[in-house]
Amino acid sequence: MHGPNGFYRRFHSGPLAVGTGYDIRAEKVTLTFTNTGSSRLQLTARDAYTSARTTVSLRAGQTAAKSWPVVRTRGWYDLVVTAGADSEYRCAGHVENGKDSITDPAMGGLI
Repeated sequence: MHGPNGFYRRFHSGPLAVGTGYDIRAEKVTLTFTNTGSSRLQLTARDAYTSARTTVSLRAGQTAAKSWPVVRTRGWYDLVVTAGADSEYRCAGHVENGKDSITDPAMGGLI
């Protein structure tokens, strides 16, 4: 799904639900992962701006949250979550805080 100001979401079917939250004051994006399946899931979340990877293991029915700072990218984020070979979830966009911003720094090669 595409929306204004770089908003983008891509989800594949599978036993993982992903929610997105924003902390404007702390300048962070938080993804909440819920394993809706009946077996353990091993997730890998990659920040497309830094290439940093985070792994999360969820038991059946378990929920966990992870946060990423967006200060360096001036509010821009692009997070790719994989849960097995066939499941990829992507959340990208810009955290709006009322301050002046810049164009996506990845587009201009700044990051």
